[in-house]
Amino acid sequence: MKKIKKLIALSLVLVMSVGLFACNNDKKGEEPQKQEETAKDTDKKAEGEIYISAAASLKESMEEIGEAFTKETGVKINNNFGSSGALQKQIEEGAQADVFVSAGKKQIKALEEKGLLENDSIKDLLQNEVVIIVPEAKKGEIKTLDDVVEKAEKIAVAQTDSVPVGQYTKESLDNLKLWDKIEDRVVLAKNVREVLAWVEQGNADAGFVYRTDAMVAKDSVVIGELDPTSYKEVIYPAAIVKDTKNKDASQKYLDFLNSDTAKKVFEKNGFKVK
Repeated sequence: MKKIKKLIALSLVLVMSVGLFACNNDKKGEEPQKQEETAKDTDKKAEGEIYISAAASLKESMEEIGEAFTKETGVKINNNFGSSGALQKQIEEGAQADVFVSAGKKQIKALEEKGLLENDSIKDLLQNEVVIIVPEAKKGEIKTLDDVVEKAEKIAVAQTDSVPVGQYTKESLDNLKLWDKIEDRVVLAKNVREVLAWVEQGNADAGFVYRTDAMVAKDSVVIGELDPTSYKEVIYPAAIVKDTKNKDASQKYLDFLNSDTAKKVFEKNGFKVK
C-alpha cells in the first residue's frame, strides 16, 4: 500500500514538472514576440511625420533639407509654404503645424504672445536682404531705383500689412521718401513668389523681392538693392508650435536646421546663416 502511495506521489510530481516546463517554454516563446512588437512600435514612432509651415522664400531650401532630414531620421516632412502672415493666421486658427519658420520676427512674436509657441524653442536662423528686379526686356530702360520711381508703370510689392518682404519694402521706401511717389502704381501680391512671377511674366515693370528669390529667377534681373539701413534687419526665426503632436521629431528637425548639412543648403541658396 505504501509503495502504491509513493508511486502516485511521484506521478503527480512528474506531471507538475512537465506542466511547469511547458509553461516556461510558452513564456520564452512569447518574449521574443513581445520584443519584436515593441521594436515595431518604436520604428513606427521614428517613421512619424511632422508638418512644417515655412515662408515662401524658403521653398527650395526647405524641400532639400526636408529630404535630407527624412533620409537621416525616417520622419516624413509635410511642407506648407506661403506668406508668413498667412501662415501665422493659419496657426492661430488651429491649422496643423509642428514647426513654423517665418521670414520676419513680427509673426513669431504675435504667436508667442498668444501662447501658441514653445517659447524656449524660438531661434533666429537666417538673414536676407531686399533687392529690386525688372523683366529682362526692361533691363536697358530701368537700371536704378530712381528709374523705377520715374518710369515703371506697374510696381509689384508683396502685401504690406502681412507679408514681411512687403513690410520691409514699404518701410524702406517710406524712409527714403519714395513710397508716396509710387503708391498709385503699386500692385500688391499675396507673397514674394507672386511678385517674382509677375515681373518674370512682364505683368509688372519692377518688383521688390528677397535676394534669395532673385537667385531662382529666369526671366528677370537684379538692378540694385534697397539701402539695408533703411529697413529692419531681415531675420528668419523658427519655433515649435505648442500644439505639435510630435514634439520629439519637431525638436530634432529644429536642431537639424542648425546642422552643417542645412547650413550648406541655406548658403547655396543665398541666405546668410545666423
